[in-house]
Amino acid sequence: MTGTRLADLRAELAAIIDQIDSALAAGEDTIALEDRANEIQDEIDAILEVGGAEEYESVRRRPRPEPPQSSPDRLF
Repeated sequence: MTGTRLADLRAELAAIIDQIDSALAAGEDTIALEDRANEIQDEIDAILEVGGAEEYESVRRRPRPEPPQSSPDRLF
């Protein structure tokens, strides 16, 4: 579900950026659009931050690999 929400937010952000471009070309005010774009970007950042923290914890919980055994046949 997080992936779907993230895709939806990115699509909404892209649409707002298009609206900002159109408003700028028409000489209109873009403050409200920029505020909404910032809100959406904050939501995206929060999702990525939580996902990154979860991934970090899952990596930390993994068992550490055993070091390779020394072999008398190996020459160093």
